[in-house]
Amino acid sequence: LVICFAGSWITAEAGFEWTEVHFRFGYTTLGLILFRILWGFLGNRYARFSNFITKPTTAAKSIAEMVDGTSERHAGHSPHGGYAVIFLLYFALAQATSGLFISDDILYTGPYNGVVSNDLAGALAWFHGLNFTLLQTMIGLHLVAIIWYRFKKNEGLIMPMLSGYKQAPFEPALPVSVFKAIAAIMVCAAI
Repeated sequence: LVICFAGSWITAEAGFEWTEVHFRFGYTTLGLILFRILWGFLGNRYARFSNFITKPTTAAKSIAEMVDGTSERHAGHSPHGGYAVIFLLYFALAQATSGLFISDDILYTGPYNGVVSNDLAGALAWFHGLNFTLLQTMIGLHLVAIIWYRFKKNEGLIMPMLSGYKQAPFEPALPVSVFKAIAAIMVCAAI
């Protein structure tokens, strides 16, 4: 997803000759987001939304505890980290989906541009630009949190994000169903 975000940003700035590559990054982003949503229901305990989506008051308390240094360590997502996942998924999904409907009014159109009015396509193009700024902001906050965890809590988050495994002596590693993962990948690829 990081590669798709960077690639989409670079190709959007690089000019018309990179539009097809930009589209492919968007399609790949949609597939990855769809997989993560499916994995939020099919994955192991710590990947499931039901494990890390808490009441907003719990997340707010978790942020306060993080700031004052009294927060506990979590084998999965912290309560506020769970909301970060949801926000990042939303902004990435909104970005990639809105791109399907817009046009540059010169040469390229998204694959579903023809099913919406010009006014709606224009509004979605405006939203695509605004949402990109919001997505950049969310990613920036995410990076600040990663750095804060690394240096204030001495807890590395990058490798667990990449591998799905976190060293947590208080929790055993959970098996991942390869069958479920392959099935989810096949569904996403088909879509």
